Amino acid sequence: MTTPTGETLMYDAVEAIYNVVELSDIHIDELLSDLRLTRPLSDVVWVLDPLLPAITMSALAQKLRCEPSTATFLIDKLVEKGLVQRGSDAKDRRKTTVALTPTGISVRERQVLAMMTGSPLAKLTPDELRTLVELLEKALAGSPKKYRM
Repeated sequence: MTTPTGETLMYDAVEAIYNVVELSDIHIDELLSDLRLTRPLSDVVWVLDPLLPAITMSALAQKLRCEPSTATFLIDKLVEKGLVQRGSDAKDRRKTTVALTPTGISVRERQVLAMMTGSPLAKLTPDELRTLVELLEKALAGSPKKYRM
């Protein structure tokens, strides 16, 4: 029996993370179909945390890692569906903010629940999840804020 090299271990770790994401995506696709949301629209709903203040359109585009025009297109679709509302930034009224509507909050809660129950990570104990979060935070240390928890 041979001991895995650092390179092999790194590959195994990256592949495991990829597979967790893939299996989680497959699970959430059913819900998105029921909600009539595309993956990009779902990403916007996920990013708009109702416990945080409304976010500016430019900050949203940055979080989604997309062009501002793409963020505007996505928000237009979500406004049509009644999931998001636009507003003005309190500090700079020239800036547009977006936030979830009560219906949008409900949809986000369904997304979060689906991810929490359908993810392969749901098989881990609370202690194992705590360790995983600590390790992932350590791996993300020093990365740009938009990629950190």
